[in-house]
Amino acid sequence: MGGMYPLSAVSVAEIEDPLPGQGGAGWRAILDKRETRVGLVFLLASLGSVSGPVIVWILAISHIPVGLAWRIALLIGGLPALAMLPGAVYKELWPESLF
Repeated sequence: MGGMYPLSAVSVAEIEDPLPGQGGAGWRAILDKRETRVGLVFLLASLGSVSGPVIVWILAISHIPVGLAWRIALLIGGLPALAMLPGAVYKELWPESLF
């Protein structure tokens, strides 16, 4: 998953913006802007980097036994990877573009 971080911003930036009049409304209209999508990639990566230490800090002050706390932290840390797994499999099964 380490190589996905730099590639995610590039792949989001390469998505073409819709032509005028073809965009959606509301949140969809906001996400149709390329700079907004790239900004969201970096924002969510930063939130993910901060969430790990915060979770460990919460586990440390909750007086959970250390043997259980690190297992909970490892389980929570593995959830994003499990969420990415179907997308990674789908990406491998998708045929290459002819263009």
